[in-house]
Amino acid sequence: MTELTDFEGAVLAQIGHGGPITAYAVAKRTAASTSEFWSGSAGAVYPLIKRLAARRLLASTEAQDGKRARTDYVLSAEGRKALKAWLLDAHRASDLGFDPLRTRLVHMDQCSASERKRFMHQVAALLEKAAGTPAPTDDPRLLALHETLTRARLEWFKAAGAVLSAMDESAHRRLALGQIANALQLSCASGPA
Repeated sequence: MTELTDFEGAVLAQIGHGGPITAYAVAKRTAASTSEFWSGSAGAVYPLIKRLAARRLLASTEAQDGKRARTDYVLSAEGRKALKAWLLDAHRASDLGFDPLRTRLVHMDQCSASERKRFMHQVAALLEKAAGTPAPTDDPRLLALHETLTRARLEWFKAAGAVLSAMDESAHRRLALGQIANALQLSCASGPA
């Protein structure tokens, strides 16, 4: 059995929760995600479902919806096994993975202090807004997870901002001390006036 990508695992999980389900319904749920990582991938759902079915991780049945034919998908036994392996993979789940905010924070030293400050305020405002916005679901479990995650993300951002601010101050002090030391060396090298 080949290892699932995170997108494959997420799609199998949606089918496991909502099956039998159409590819359209999975794409719609994916597009409604609060994460751009998932919502931006909604168009990729259809070919992904075809690949998962070809790998025998999904079973399909043809059904009629009025005059329209539709294909409903459920997890096969092999699909349920692959999903469980993906869900319970603690090593991959605990990996920091790609995080566009963390990546930007690492490289903020390439921006001016005023640009960094403006960015930090903008992100803080957006994270505050996200923390106060309920997830687009009626599932109380998902609502609680969303609220916990958005609040934790905001607290992490505040802590990261404090670390970066302290590093900025330390760097400015080192720079100022270096400039003073250079000035003293120059004045010593030139001798008494």
